[in-house]
Amino acid sequence: MIINTILSLLSLLFLFILWHIFWKKYSIDKLREELFHIRADLFDFALKNKKIAFNSKIYDNFEILINGTIRYAHNINFMNINCFRFLNAIRLPNLKIENRLSIQLEKHINEIPDSNIKDQVLSLRRRYHKQIVIHLFRTSLIFFFYISVNSARFFVKELFLKLKENIIKKIKDDILNSVRKDLIAIEYQAELAISNHIS
Repeated sequence: MIINTILSLLSLLFLFILWHIFWKKYSIDKLREELFHIRADLFDFALKNKKIAFNSKIYDNFEILINGTIRYAHNINFMNINCFRFLNAIRLPNLKIENRLSIQLEKHINEIPDSNIKDQVLSLRRRYHKQIVIHLFRTSLIFFFYISVNSARFFVKELFLKLKENIIKKIKDDILNSVRKDLIAIEYQAELAISNHIS
């Protein structure tokens, strides 16, 4: 009985060490690595397409957002995001969390006249969001269950309404919509990290 208890405690300790020292560090490094790739692709894209210059608002805003997220990556997890949102809701219930940088970026992307260039920039933006969501999946069981429940709820609803052609796209959109507030909070905190570093 005592030996089983000791073995159980040692197993839990091992899992805790594995999670906090190895897996969490790996996940943060992996997120940063992917964001570095996206930033490099943004640079290459601006280099090849003269319509998106290095001094353009799109390039500038997107690069600042990526840099802030790279810098802030160690704080991106489901619990931090929800604590941040919960505490803000208590302290400032009428405050709408908005990321001016993201809003400006979306505005400038929508103003791109060339649909091909616009699609390529949006593709980079989706990759950015995808990497954050993957990171949240990797680092939080709660987030995994949260998304699983939302996806299952949506899927069952769609089954009752008859399956449609774009079910996969709709599930992805539903996942993105369910985490949109989380993404806004992450981008807002990334912007704060950069603005605090600059000032």
